[in-house]
Amino acid sequence: MKKLILSTLFCIAGTVAATAQCTPGANFADSTFGVWPDTVQNFPMATQNVAYSTDLNFKVPSDAGDIDPLYTGATIVSFVVNSVVGLPPGMSHTCNISNCSYLGGANGCAQITGTCATPGTYNITINLTAALSTILGTINVPQAFTGYKIIVGSLGQITIDASNIEIFPNPVSDDMTIRGLEEYNVETANILNTAGQIIRTLSVEDLNQLELNVSNLNAGIYMLQLNSENGTFVKRFIKQ
Repeated sequence: MKKLILSTLFCIAGTVAATAQCTPGANFADSTFGVWPDTVQNFPMATQNVAYSTDLNFKVPSDAGDIDPLYTGATIVSFVVNSVVGLPPGMSHTCNISNCSYLGGANGCAQITGTCATPGTYNITINLTAALSTILGTINVPQAFTGYKIIVGSLGQITIDASNIEIFPNPVSDDMTIRGLEEYNVETANILNTAGQIIRTLSVEDLNQLELNVSNLNAGIYMLQLNSENGTFVKRFIKQ
């Protein structure tokens, strides 16, 4: 729950500039509050010197007790972003409304875009102020949140010996299986095209094997980028 709350606040905080080209997902509107993806799934990996873009959907909580039990019973009026620290150089963040101020219970989305030339792991800190309505009137409560990160890697640079990773069938038409992930403690995976652009982000829930349907991909050569705490490696496959 704590990660979900912090994730929600990040999405509000990580959207501080001009209007983004995103539309809030209607399928999230009936949620109490939350953010998609959360800090467990985190942001997809970026590739050095390759344009990066990722969207977030979020819904702001209405009850301040969802943020801190100390404020249970208080109503969240709005959040105001003070700063977002730690984005990779060359990247910026935008929100779907011009002032980037969200009311309690609001549904919104954010977009992070840009190109980073320096590989590394970039941890993000969000500083914001929540306006709460209490019996004493409106009070402003500063908050600082961490938990998100963007890893910037180098396309094609295998930093882990992935000889035990098996992809089959390869070439593939519809479904393919990736085995051997448990040895590498893979956290996230992306499918990239030959230009190094991320075209799909994958959830790695079972380290024994990963099942993928690629029937909607155009015929051609793709890279499966696998990311872990210890490094990154890329396996190539062919879509028939």
